[in-house]
Amino acid sequence: MFSVIIYTILAGFGISLVSAPLGCCIIWRRMSYFGDTLAHSSLLGVAIGVLLNIDTNISIIVFSLLISYLLLQLQAKTSNSQDSILGILSHSSLAIGIVIISMTSRRIDVKSYLFGDILAISNSDIAIIYSCMLVTSGLFFFFWRSIISTIIHPELAKIDGIDTKKIDLLITLTTALVIACNIKIIGVLLVTAMLIIPAATSQIFATSPLRMVCFAAFFGFISIILGLIFCWFMDTPTGPSIVVCSFIIFLLAKIFKNIVSLSTDKA
Repeated sequence: MFSVIIYTILAGFGISLVSAPLGCCIIWRRMSYFGDTLAHSSLLGVAIGVLLNIDTNISIIVFSLLISYLLLQLQAKTSNSQDSILGILSHSSLAIGIVIISMTSRRIDVKSYLFGDILAISNSDIAIIYSCMLVTSGLFFFFWRSIISTIIHPELAKIDGIDTKKIDLLITLTTALVIACNIKIIGVLLVTAMLIIPAATSQIFATSPLRMVCFAAFFGFISIILGLIFCWFMDTPTGPSIVVCSFIIFLLAKIFKNIVSLSTDKA
């Protein structure tokens, strides 16, 4: 029991750190629907892993990276609107993944992938989460200024000599990697919420991009801990419990900010 708690806290801490910068990028670039598409598509990665009898963690990561790259290519070359492309791929890949899994002889708990289960985390999952954290932290450390410049003002970034297409590709592939690492904890249907809500909460208080990332990591970790406490006492699914707690923190932050603003205006 003690080892499960330790693994859970380690996983929650790693996920909050790795999700924070990407969650902020998703909000800054208004990519929430893009994140949903990658999350839903990852279930097809699970199905492919089951079919080929390979580790589902590896198949999810590889397939998510492939889908994210294809999405960028489709958006650049097709005449259809971006929303329609994302909608088609999101729901189709989710449905195809569920159908393939249901047709295979290998038994797999689909609900754990749809809604997540942080309590079922293993040594290999912890290794993947922290490997992902190291990769993401390294990329953001070396390309932080280029990423911020590309997001805030891409035209000026091009003038400064920044290859904005490569930065866009970097953000997209890293987002896919983080979503793939989050699937087992939060689940396919809710993983984007865990990226967006802590970042949106941090946006209420942050005065700079770096502070927003730090606050997002803090709110993400608090949400995971409170979600685990909630599901322990109420016997609810872990993934939805974490997202609900994250949403409550967001609401409380908004209310607190409004109260402070009103008192300041009156003064």
